[in-house]
Amino acid sequence: GEMLGRPALLADLTDDHLVGVLQWLSVSRKQSATTANGARKCLVCLWRWCRDRGLITTGPTVEPLRTPIRTPRAWRKDELSRLLAAARTSPGSIGGMPASTWWLTLLALSWDTGARATELLSLRWEWIDWETGWLSVPAEARKGQHHDEVYGLADDTRELLAAIRKPQGLVLGWDRDRSRYWQLWGDLLTRAGLPSDRRHKTQCLRRTFATWLEVGGGSATDALGHGSRATTTRSYLDPTLTRQ
Repeated sequence: GEMLGRPALLADLTDDHLVGVLQWLSVSRKQSATTANGARKCLVCLWRWCRDRGLITTGPTVEPLRTPIRTPRAWRKDELSRLLAAARTSPGSIGGMPASTWWLTLLALSWDTGARATELLSLRWEWIDWETGWLSVPAEARKGQHHDEVYGLADDTRELLAAIRKPQGLVLGWDRDRSRYWQLWGDLLTRAGLPSDRRHKTQCLRRTFATWLEVGGGSATDALGHGSRATTTRSYLDPTLTRQ
């Protein structure tokens, strides 16, 4: 509708208009091919849903834009040290606790689990077994909501958690819009003197988790729950570290 300059109709679900949307996002809006493909995916899902219910007769045939495959990048030890130093000196408060405590807790949980941002922010106190150190996360809190997962928490992580322990509720107490999470990440990375683009936030921490696990002799494929080793290698392992 924004591209057309008027409210969009079902009749506007045509290949010509889909191509127009991709061009408009790429050229006029200067969005990346990945972002443009995300919009295409949503439109195609709606389009096929309408076709399957007889609301329109044709379906989409426009392929997504080609996107470059980037080499996974993990943080080095000195970069991780800078990230932790920036976390320790973070001003203000987040989730009802000092921002420094919040960041150190999030980084520790991420280092132990390799979990995505949505899962980390959804972790609850009730899921921690304090005697054994196991963190049991139900499928509903994970990507795809397909299966449960169990993570082992390191002793130093458990010490951090014990200092802010509550009987129930969200561990990180996140109650803001998700966009604010990415803004705070950008601020943290800037203070650490590290790149602050979208490739260097929680996903970079996840790649770092996977890469250093492999360097240490573990299996990132198993830890990340991937069904394919190729997925792990292509998207998560930094070859400049794992191939040494």
